[in-house]
Amino acid sequence: MRLHIEKRFHCTDCGKKFLQKDTLLRHARKHTADGDRFHLCRLCSRVLLTPEGLRCHMTTHHTPRSLQLHRYKCKHCNKAFCHSSGLSRHLLLHSGVSYTCQICRKSFSDGSSFKRHRMKMHAKFPKTTNNEEPITS
Repeated sequence: MRLHIEKRFHCTDCGKKFLQKDTLLRHARKHTADGDRFHLCRLCSRVLLTPEGLRCHMTTHHTPRSLQLHRYKCKHCNKAFCHSSGLSRHLLLHSGVSYTCQICRKSFSDGSSFKRHRMKMHAKFPKTTNNEEPITS
């Protein structure tokens, strides 16, 4: 019997999830131009690709004012958002609905992430119509 262990560390570039921060950091190198540089938020372990991205992240997520603005909270996991649209998008993670790529079988909780994946990773493949249908589990 397999136990479900939550993968807490998420790649902000491709959405892949990892059990350990070190594994995420090794993975993040493949998304950078030189394969080595990335910028880690020491408060939440989010990996950003540029110093400017890290500065923007810190201002948006870790200042006293930004913490007050995050007033839309998920009732399932307590993650907070500045806008109701962010919470709505996040709630898809808890809904059991997923979009599965027919080429690599990777699953996504929302259609926009799925389309971004398909454009970035499989642009050379022809688009099929049935791979945009959500699947409930």
